[in-house]
Amino acid sequence: VTDFHQSPSFLYFLFPILLVLIVYKFRMRGVKFLVTLALALILTDMVCFRVIKHMVQRPRPAHAGIHVILRVEDSGGTSFPSSHAANIFAAATVTSYFFPVTSLLFFLYATSVAYSRVYVGVHYPSDVIVGALVGFLISYMILYIVKGFFMPKKEPDVVNETKKRYLG
Repeated sequence: VTDFHQSPSFLYFLFPILLVLIVYKFRMRGVKFLVTLALALILTDMVCFRVIKHMVQRPRPAHAGIHVILRVEDSGGTSFPSSHAANIFAAATVTSYFFPVTSLLFFLYATSVAYSRVYVGVHYPSDVIVGALVGFLISYMILYIVKGFFMPKKEPDVVNETKKRYLG
């Protein structure tokens, strides 16, 4: 779960098929979803990796002298916040907005990815909690901005319009 996005079967097979299916099945809504998702992921990753991690410089648990069992290769770098958690929660937030039926599924998956980062020994719990919050907040901000650009406007409520017209 922690590095599924880096597996060759996902990168070269599943991911391209998902992109094509989303655009094919949902047409313009699928394109809007993918553009919004890309914006949210790019901004989330930049804020986490280029800004917060650079400012905080918190060492990973194994580099801070804490005895942890590393279940993945030592990734080096800094720990706070978890970019994995931030990115997956950004993706879950955008996906939930466009496809509300999937909300529970994607947030459960995001939670399992965030937990896995602590489990494999490369993050503190606070790293993934803050990462999840950063991802959620940035994607929420992107959704708010993007809504004004290309989200469909609500159809007028026919019932209310009729009442206004005939009842004054």
